Amino acid sequence: MRLRSRVARLVGFVAGVSILSMAGYAFTANNTVSNSYAGDGNNTISGYIVTNITWALVNANPPRFNGVQFDILPSTNPPTVVKIKVDNSPTVYPCDPIGGTTWSCGFSSLPVVSLTNLRVVAAQ
Repeated sequence: MRLRSRVARLVGFVAGVSILSMAGYAFTANNTVSNSYAGDGNNTISGYIVTNITWALVNANPPRFNGVQFDILPSTNPPTVVKIKVDNSPTVYPCDPIGGTTWSCGFSSLPVVSLTNLRVVAAQ
């Protein structure tokens, strides 16, 4: 009886170790991951020069602006996206190229006296 009890415990122990080792193997199986690209790099960031800023007055209400035009230089690597912010407003207004280096941006009517800051963001 005592021998049978030892054999039963040994069989139980071996079975338990076998189950744990198979479970561990299942978690170490290979995963297939498709090819992808990743990288890191650096390059010089050069700024643009904004010149010839011209504000558009609202015809019916001259002390208000509803747009702005300006040139962005240099023309050798022109931006493809230009946006503006006026004063501390969270609103970002998109701009459109209108020829050469000139861009035009429209916005809702803003009072002339309150405008103190024009932020132009340009990127290729």
